[in-house]
Amino acid sequence: RVVTYIERRYPNFLGLNLTFETLEGIVKHSTKFDIPSNADLDEIFNLQVVPTLEAQIIDFADEIAYLNHDLDDGLESGLLSWEALEDVKLWAESLKKNKKKCSDKKILKYRNISNIISLLIDDIIDTTKANIEIYGIDSPEKVREVNKKLVGFSNGMKKSRDELRKFLFEKLYRHPKVEKMKITAERCIETLFKTYIDYSEVLPQFFKEEIKDIGIERAVADYIAGMTDRFALSEYRRFNGCV
Repeated sequence: RVVTYIERRYPNFLGLNLTFETLEGIVKHSTKFDIPSNADLDEIFNLQVVPTLEAQIIDFADEIAYLNHDLDDGLESGLLSWEALEDVKLWAESLKKNKKKCSDKKILKYRNISNIISLLIDDIIDTTKANIEIYGIDSPEKVREVNKKLVGFSNGMKKSRDELRKFLFEKLYRHPKVEKMKITAERCIETLFKTYIDYSEVLPQFFKEEIKDIGIERAVADYIAGMTDRFALSEYRRFNGCV
């Protein structure tokens, strides 16, 4: 919706003028949080058919990035401990290798995370190459014809990735401090939504003009969806009398 309707960059049409393949990659971004069920989307993109290899790669690039950023953030914030991480296979094996080369804990952390990224990427490359060969992929059309996810981890690496992900869910994402921030975020969005519904005159002009065509709830949702975290919190504080 953001890239096809809300963004205004061209005088004669809405959206960003993205290619079909790019839009398809967005629609079919496959995590357990991204499960499109819109009938209109299905008619345009055929949700039962896999996207391009590039789009499949992006799914994993995204996952590798956030897993390792979260490892870094968790250690920096003190919400994760080095001791607890030693029970995670990917971390423990990388640590064993890097400890021989480095004693500085900060540099060791960077080297360890970098090594995990490399292990995950190398495994995806090898597994994907093997799948391309097995299924005789020689064109984008063949990818759709075969209609299987060709990009992915080997079974061994999948288990190691799942172990790391489970660890992060238990120790970081569900940490009491993170849960408290989640509550704050929910209250922030709920308050902004109700406030803009009740006082639509404070909306930017563009979204005020949209109300007659798409309804106030959709216009307000579009406005909030386009906010950065910082701006949303700033608006929330302003509405609650905090400057």
